[in-house]
Amino acid sequence: RGPTNFQVDERVQYSKNDKNIEILANNLILKYWDGENLGLFGFVNIPYKKVNENNGIGDLIVGLGPRKKINDLHFLSYVSLTLPTGDFNKNLGNGRYDKKIGLFTTYLNRNNGYDINNVIEYNFAGRNERGVTSLNELYLASFLGKEISNKLRIGLGLTDLIKQNDDYDLKVRASARYTASKFLHFELIGELPVSTKNMPKSKGVGVFMRYNL
Repeated sequence: RGPTNFQVDERVQYSKNDKNIEILANNLILKYWDGENLGLFGFVNIPYKKVNENNGIGDLIVGLGPRKKINDLHFLSYVSLTLPTGDFNKNLGNGRYDKKIGLFTTYLNRNNGYDINNVIEYNFAGRNERGVTSLNELYLASFLGKEISNKLRIGLGLTDLIKQNDDYDLKVRASARYTASKFLHFELIGELPVSTKNMPKSKGVGVFMRYNL
């Protein structure tokens, strides 16, 4: 959480997989926090995507849940709903309503500048407009960060998307975050595949900008 209750999170990401599918995505995420040690967290994710030659609005996501801080350990949880606002026939959306539950934890060690971040999210996949019910998904991630200076942090970790039938997509992610001020910071990320099972291998880069209103 930043010094204010509202944050604008702008994320531009590019990825390409071994099926020659290129995705350029812009996610505008509006976030809300309140409370000091206990409060609420809410967000609205408004995506715009370009998938090969097609482009347009993707699937809108809204979420809400409690957050808690115990000394240097932060918990952030939510339930969310994905709305089928993207064009399913152009691969801009899933064409279904998905429900997710998620938990983020961050531990900040202020003495040596390390941080440990963990994510767990479960997606209850809905039925798309063709009447096909998709497999549920479990997303896991773990990252270790280190403060290089009072403005620069670097991080390294793993992400894994696991489908209900045990297919998976394991990736390594590296990041560098620059804090311009207490209201504004930038982050550069890169992802490479480690291991997959019956899922396309993809690699990508992204630039994030977060501004506290």
